Amino acid sequence: MSNYKKWVNDEIVIPTDINGMIYEKYNNEIKEIESDIIQELKNVEIL
Repeated sequence: MSNYKKWVNDEIVIPTDINGMIYEKYNNEIKEIESDIIQELKNVEIL
């Protein structure tokens, strides 16, 4: 069973739900937006 799961994980991504699918698709974009927001918050705190 572990071999099967490993093959599935290596070959394809199976989203558990629509949120998982969206997160996988836009993972990099989400991280960039989060870092931008965090940077803006840091700038505000400095002021």
